[in-house]
Amino acid sequence: MDEREEDWKPLSPKSDLSLSDQRKEIIRLLKRDFVPLLREHGFSGSHPNFRRLKGKQFDFIFVQFNKYGGSFAIELGYCSPEQADMISAEFQIDNKKITVGHLYFKQRFRLGALSNNEDRWFTYNLYYNYSACVNEAIELFKTQAESWWKNPDKNMGQ
Repeated sequence: MDEREEDWKPLSPKSDLSLSDQRKEIIRLLKRDFVPLLREHGFSGSHPNFRRLKGKQFDFIFVQFNKYGGSFAIELGYCSPEQADMISAEFQIDNKKITVGHLYFKQRFRLGALSNNEDRWFTYNLYYNYSACVNEAIELFKTQAESWWKNPDKNMGQ
């Protein structure tokens, strides 16, 4: 059985896998499967914040976990180098420390949402294949991310 097949371990309702352990498992899979894809697309950084300069735009990715467990969101963001300089001055941080959280909401998008005004969380729990959850995020990254960064004002669902 290969390593990916082992990621699906059916758990009973009596499983003692804690929320912390569930989150650690998702992070492990994200680092194994999602982060290499980000590197292929020119992103640097480490979990949960990634960034790249592409053309005349900084692109950002942030992986946010639900504080109650069981789900995560992937938030995309962008800004110009000039805006990055303004953010650096405003927050008194190095330009390389800017994250999605420093951006205006209109410069953010939740991967998997149908429009800029919607929210989207990837849900995992005791009954869901964790790899399938991560793979869903990867497929949405492949189909939505680049087109959103090229045209962030366009509704993704149309």
